[in-house]
Amino acid sequence: MEELKPSTAVARELRSLDDRLFLEKQLTYRGEEVWCVVCNLGGDRPPVTLLEWRDDRGVPIPELSSGIISRMQQMDRNPEKLAAEVASANAAKQAADDKRAYDTYREIATDMVPRMSGTSSAVLHRGQHLRRSRDKQRSKGDRV
Repeated sequence: MEELKPSTAVARELRSLDDRLFLEKQLTYRGEEVWCVVCNLGGDRPPVTLLEWRDDRGVPIPELSSGIISRMQQMDRNPEKLAAEVASANAAKQAADDKRAYDTYREIATDMVPRMSGTSSAVLHRGQHLRRSRDKQRSKGDRV
């Protein structure tokens, strides 16, 4: 007798949990393939992805195992509640990304503005005048 493919066995176990669940391999925005557990809501509503099979770092796991079943058993399979959780997690991630970008731009601005503010002086003739001018600026604390 032939041994079943892991995807077939896992799909059968998922259907035993809830007959609306099925397995699907999806492509991410980065071009990675990831196994997903999808819930068919029925009617005119499109299916909802409930779980992406990834490790703790977010890297897709290529091989299916019984771990995906145990994760689904622990999860609440209410699509509306999951959608709200995903929306709040996405909003928190977006806020963190915005803060990080603001901090980076602020750091760049505080570094560049002082450099740019003192550069509009006229070009001085090389000689005593230039040395005296620089000496005056240095005595005031400017870096010239």
